Amino acid sequence: MTEQRSYLLALVGVMAVVGIVVALQPTQAVPIIGFGTLIAVALLQLLQGQKAAIKVEEVASTQKDAAALVAKVAKTLQTAEGKVDKLALVAEATHTLVNSAMGNQLQISALLARRLSTITGESGDISAAVEAERLYDDHIRKQAVVDAKPLPRSDAS
Repeated sequence: MTEQRSYLLALVGVMAVVGIVVALQPTQAVPIIGFGTLIAVALLQLLQGQKAAIKVEEVASTQKDAAALVAKVAKTLQTAEGKVDKLALVAEATHTLVNSAMGNQLQISALLARRLSTITGESGDISAAVEAERLYDDHIRKQAVVDAKPLPRSDAS
């Protein structure tokens, strides 16, 4: 039997006793009802205190659960940050590799266009060679800016 139920049964018992005593001693009804009311109020306050204690336990339990979830989320975020840092390094390395391959392709195209323009001497081939060389030089200039920047470092390495 729970404490709350015990308090409620005691309250019912007190009220029953008060009713019986008042029936037996009608001349003393006012002090008996007053005493019964005092006991009833005390029991109701105990009942409220018990309910408050239960609520405090529930809040403490919820707080503990929430703290555990926060710790789990923090650990997950830390793991995710490490993975994102590693992905950033892979992305940077991939970008560098692609830029290098693009530079090689532009250089080959410029050399072939220049050789073709030298062989044919046609103005269209000469213009194409000039444009191919301009694209290659532009790529080299932009790549030099990128190469001058330090690579990001991951502490999770």
